[in-house]
Amino acid sequence: MVRLKNRWLLFHVAQVPTVQDEKLVFQHTPLDVSPDQLTVAIKQAVSALYGDYGSGMQINGVPCTVHILHVSGTIVFIQKKTIERNRQLFLEEKEREEKKGD
Repeated sequence: MVRLKNRWLLFHVAQVPTVQDEKLVFQHTPLDVSPDQLTVAIKQAVSALYGDYGSGMQINGVPCTVHILHVSGTIVFIQKKTIERNRQLFLEEKEREEKKGD
């Protein structure tokens, strides 16, 4: 008998930058996305990437990329990685704000 293995993914969704006046412009508009919309978008992207057409991903009509940050066999290790990543992002943001204040 073959055991079915599940994997937990920690990922970051980023909007695809656009080109304006020969410069890359990163949009910082919030993505109002429900879990169902994200699931549908991921399924469509996997189908497009590994199907006949091969393309990118769109969520609510906004072109996006998904960056896989960590893969784990258990949710506990994904949670630990998430806490570690959030701590690191917080410290980086705190350092940026302290430099601004100087």
